[in-house]
Amino acid sequence: MTLGPLLTEVVVTFCLAAGLLYEYGNWLKHHIIVTVAVLVAWYFSFLIIFILPLDVSSVSAGVNELLCMIGEQ
Repeated sequence: MTLGPLLTEVVVTFCLAAGLLYEYGNWLKHHIIVTVAVLVAWYFSFLIIFILPLDVSSVSAGVNELLCMIGEQ
């Protein structure tokens, strides 16, 4: 897995979670610990959804490369 797409997905996922929390949560009314806890929970939940396909596709590409190298021998 290369660093570029991974770093991009991590930053975009954090922005998405923070944006959704800002839009749908009443962050001025709640305590800061509650807001941070919800942000972390949403961030990790979204991160699993977005990172898993990237991981599967990179492993799949690596396996295909390995199979091609074995087939050439």
